[in-house]
Amino acid sequence: MRIVAGANRGAKIITSESRELRPTSDRVRESLFNILDGGRYPNPYRNKLVIDAFAGTGALGLEAISRGASHVIFLEQAVTSLKVLFQNIRSINAQDITTVITGDATRFGQPSYERAGLVMLDPPYESQMGISCIKALKNNGWIGPDTLIVLEHSSKEKVCNPEWIKILDNRRYGSSHLTFMHEMA
Repeated sequence: MRIVAGANRGAKIITSESRELRPTSDRVRESLFNILDGGRYPNPYRNKLVIDAFAGTGALGLEAISRGASHVIFLEQAVTSLKVLFQNIRSINAQDITTVITGDATRFGQPSYERAGLVMLDPPYESQMGISCIKALKNNGWIGPDTLIVLEHSSKEKVCNPEWIKILDNRRYGSSHLTFMHEMA
């Protein structure tokens, strides 16, 4: 796996043989950022705070950094994933513009110091943990009306979004599905 575009284009993303990790493929990441850069959603990440929840290798957040995010918060709790994540952050010298928060993303309780422009979630498939994390982030002020939320999930999984979330788009990439949403104004 490699960073697809931006300042760190081609940088290798270290993965693990652990079954806990299911990194977002280069193809899906490239498609995601092509959509984000295509003009449909007004600049959700350049020079803005990005949250990469259920970060794993950090591939999504590292891609955002490479393409111009000002800061990325990674949420991860698995020890094997954290080791890989820290290695990947160091490999592109992004320690100064990243924060790694360890713990359960579905119970994230840290109050916001800034609203995120983009929240990307890649929870375990078929878990509904993504929606729980979105609710926790919203309750603590990280998500606002201008925050774009992208949830990666199994194409078999139905997203049960809260009533205050509007689904904007769905894209399927093999067994992966990207759902784009934001808070209703």
